[in-house]
Amino acid sequence: TTQPKFLRAIQEQEGSRLGSNKVIPYDLRLICATNKDLSIEVEKGAFREDLFFRLFSVEITIPPLRKRKEDIIPLSLHFLKLTNENFKKHVVGFSIEVLNLFEQYHWPGNVRQLMKEVERLVALTPDNKTIDVEKCSKDLQAFYATSYKEEEESGHSLSLPEQVQSLEKELITKALRKTRGNKTQAAKLLNLTRQGLAKKLKRYELLSQKQI
Repeated sequence: TTQPKFLRAIQEQEGSRLGSNKVIPYDLRLICATNKDLSIEVEKGAFREDLFFRLFSVEITIPPLRKRKEDIIPLSLHFLKLTNENFKKHVVGFSIEVLNLFEQYHWPGNVRQLMKEVERLVALTPDNKTIDVEKCSKDLQAFYATSYKEEEESGHSLSLPEQVQSLEKELITKALRKTRGNKTQAAKLLNLTRQGLAKKLKRYELLSQKQI
């Protein structure tokens, strides 16, 4: 019942407040978001066809988070910063295991689930400490336990130094790709100083890699 009124408001760029006959002109730009396929909703009769075509001037499709793994770490750091500010907390960051888990997890709830997970982790982690896997929700811990078991059965090395080096190289490479080679921005994403990043680049011989 609201759709015809909404269509008129954006078509005529005018409307009136509830209970008033005074017409008010609108000057607006409209951005809409949905997790449904509106063309299917139109076929089902749940969404007006004229409103559908009035809204869809430009369509931007955003894939689910599991298909945008390169966005997971930047989003996690962003949510960590916001949550620290909102709740006046001082959680230092994520452990390497948590970041690796975040990238491997399928996130059925997409970005909202990631945001809520970070908020939960910040609430459970004391100030000046790093978030570890033990504080993660049951779903993520179950996924972590399954992944760990699969690695153990596959015979992969469980040497902590080797795993840390491998993950550091992977994260540095992703950060540089994300920032298109800008080392200052990459260092900020990784929560490192520029000098610290330079040392790791030299240690892992990543400076000459063409993919970066």
